[in-house]
Amino acid sequence: MERRCSPRYRVQRGGRFCLASRSAGLSCQVMDLSATGARLDLLHESILPLKGTLEIASLDLRFPIVLRWSKGTECGVEFTGPALSISGDAETLACPPAGLHA
Repeated sequence: MERRCSPRYRVQRGGRFCLASRSAGLSCQVMDLSATGARLDLLHESILPLKGTLEIASLDLRFPIVLRWSKGTECGVEFTGPALSISGDAETLACPPAGLHA
């Protein structure tokens, strides 16, 4: 049974699970993206912080996140605020970004 309130989009993009300071982070593959969260695949099983930031450079997006689940190298995160531009544009961006298909 599907429990999500918004559709998922398969994106398969490189990302980075950043710690609160954004000075350190873990490389990951963003497998699915929705308006409310994402499913990530990390290269290795890792102990993850409960809060952080997800950056997807190829989409110029940065999301504040909270960890919801993890199993092996995969984890699910929920967005806790609006998507912002990594390049410094302060305006809120649409999510999912244009060009992604369910």
